[in-house]
Amino acid sequence: MKRYVLLSLSLVLLFLGCGTFYSSRVDSTIGPDNKNSDQLNIPLKVAVLPFNNLTDENGLELLVRESFYNHLSSKVFQDIEIKDIDRAISEIEKREGKKWKDIPPDRLGRLLGADIVVSGSILNFKKFFLGIYSQISLTLHVQIINTYNGDILWMRTLTNRSHDGGIPFSLFGIVPSALRSTLHLTNERKMDLIEKICRNMVSIIPFEKIYNSICVYYDIQVAAFLDKDLCIKTIDRLKRLGYEVRVEKRYKRGRLWHTILIGPFSDEKTAKRIIERIKKDTEFIPILVFASH
Repeated sequence: MKRYVLLSLSLVLLFLGCGTFYSSRVDSTIGPDNKNSDQLNIPLKVAVLPFNNLTDENGLELLVRESFYNHLSSKVFQDIEIKDIDRAISEIEKREGKKWKDIPPDRLGRLLGADIVVSGSILNFKKFFLGIYSQISLTLHVQIINTYNGDILWMRTLTNRSHDGGIPFSLFGIVPSALRSTLHLTNERKMDLIEKICRNMVSIIPFEKIYNSICVYYDIQVAAFLDKDLCIKTIDRLKRLGYEVRVEKRYKRGRLWHTILIGPFSDEKTAKRIIERIKKDTEFIPILVFASH
């Protein structure tokens, strides 16, 4: 009994276990330093793709993705809801004849109608328990990808830990300390750690830098059709009027849309002049959207 107590006390001192606290460690990073961008108005569409789970903890990828999405949605991007993404991915898999993981994330993002996609992987999830000390740790890797050219705009790997333990001042204190350490490994503590790491990850995303690196050119979106034949007729009509157009296929609410675009333009004023001309030449009401460089 005394040997067990001494071993537990040594481990507590080794891990500095004193109450419950969180710690984090950044392993690697690509991308510029972060700036406060909460006041920006950036109409970029972002899709948070399903996360990969490389651990033995079943369902962890669903919890982490949902938490990350919730924290990101309060920021400056125009997010696509997870249910709409998953519904569209199901349709894309049927049409492409392959799993979404086998489709390049930039192409998948374009099919989803997103300007950027978030790809995430849970690299590690560990629980450690020994008497009066317990620890859980979670490692998350996130990439933000430009859907127009496949460039990785930013990525980071982050590890957060949660510890619980205390030094009992008598043998009577061992039981409460051990009980508290056991409770620390419950699902509630896991959820707390997930919220913590997702909040920390989102807080260091350089929103302004990402915006400046992708929103350089403009496209004119003339129209979008579910009917492919109607889209082709419209393209022919626009070409006869002298417009150079292209078509991009995008999924929205589980349906495939054929979007007619003109551009890109480096000058917003030029694009707006062409929009006014299209309004005079046709019955369409084009809109200005961001394109990639």
